Amino acid sequence: MQSAGRLSDVPQRLSVSTDQVTVRNILLATDFSECSMRALGYALGIAGRYESPLHLFHCIDPTPYRLADPDVD
Repeated sequence: MQSAGRLSDVPQRLSVSTDQVTVRNILLATDFSECSMRALGYALGIAGRYESPLHLFHCIDPTPYRLADPDVD
C-alpha cells in the first residue's frame, strides 16, 4: 500500500508554455458524421493557432464495390 507521504512527491501540475510546442501537420480521420464534424471544428482551431496544415482522411470499405467474385479465375 502506498503511503500518503509519497503522493506529495508527484507533481500536481506541469507548466509547459505553448511557445515550446510546434505542430507541423494535423491529420483528421473523418466519416462525415456529426461527431467527426465537431472534431473538424477543433482541428481547425488547432491548425489556426499553430498555423499548421490540416489534412483530412476518409476511407471507404471496398467490399461492396467488387466487380467480380474473388473466387473467379
